[in-house]
Amino acid sequence: MRFAETHGLRDSLIALNTMILSHTDVVSSVRVELDPDPEVSDWLTICFLIQTKVGLQEVLEFDHRIRDFMFESIPTSDQIHFAMQFPFE
Repeated sequence: MRFAETHGLRDSLIALNTMILSHTDVVSSVRVELDPDPEVSDWLTICFLIQTKVGLQEVLEFDHRIRDFMFESIPTSDQIHFAMQFPFE
């Protein structure tokens, strides 16, 4: 949370987290981590690790809903600081 506050991302972080957690039909748990970007040196990304309880097609649809939400509700300058991962077992 400190990273988000210092970089002016707090409101976007809360909005994304709230949106993701509101989908209890899809999401079983969410972990938020600060990870180095594998493609850009010295760049940190707030990564949502979203554990789901549905099949692949539903996960893809949910990912699309998250991206639509980001496009409509998160400032463009903030969007580059967030990533989503859906780990499958």
